Amino acid sequence: MTIGFELASSSGEQLRAVFARVVTLLMSATHELDHSQEAARTSIHRAASLLQAQMRYASAERQDQALLAWQMRRVESHIEEHIEQQIRVADLSGIVDLSEAHFSRAFRLAYGEPPHAYIVRRRVELAAQLMLAGCEPLSEIALKCGFHDQAHLSKQFRQMTGETPAAWRRLRRRQGNAIVAVRVDCTAAVASDRGQMIPSASARETA
Repeated sequence: MTIGFELASSSGEQLRAVFARVVTLLMSATHELDHSQEAARTSIHRAASLLQAQMRYASAERQDQALLAWQMRRVESHIEEHIEQQIRVADLSGIVDLSEAHFSRAFRLAYGEPPHAYIVRRRVELAAQLMLAGCEPLSEIALKCGFHDQAHLSKQFRQMTGETPAAWRRLRRRQGNAIVAVRVDCTAAVASDRGQMIPSASARETA
């Protein structure tokens, strides 16, 4: 029977040395079975201890690593698809087959913030997009973005931007209207200039 397991090491030479030692111990146990079962058991026990120690080392080493690219894509996709729903760390860690504690550490290393903070930030960003894209009430936008209510949205939005959603929206709309007005004025000025630069047909005939 073949037993599969994953070993990892920061040193390839160290890993090969562990393998060589385990093989030697198991071969010794095979020969010792005919002469001394106690000696064979000792060799097998030492081989198992070496493998267990290497596996513990590999597990600890993996826990210090950030999420891999494919894991990040899967987590981000799940968050975007369920942004209006409750998203638990347990749900996200299950997607990439990690424990909650391991996932939280790997997530922070990958994104520079814990999962909850990332989710709140994405919800606030989505709310900002919806506020500029249409005239939906803030209460509806809050629910679409996964907040409990408008008050919850206002609290998180203000913590991230320093402004309430209503004030932020009014300011951006005024700025947008000012830009449109400037563009209209510029278009009129260009048209006027073109009228002065290009004489009419009657003017050309007179000239």
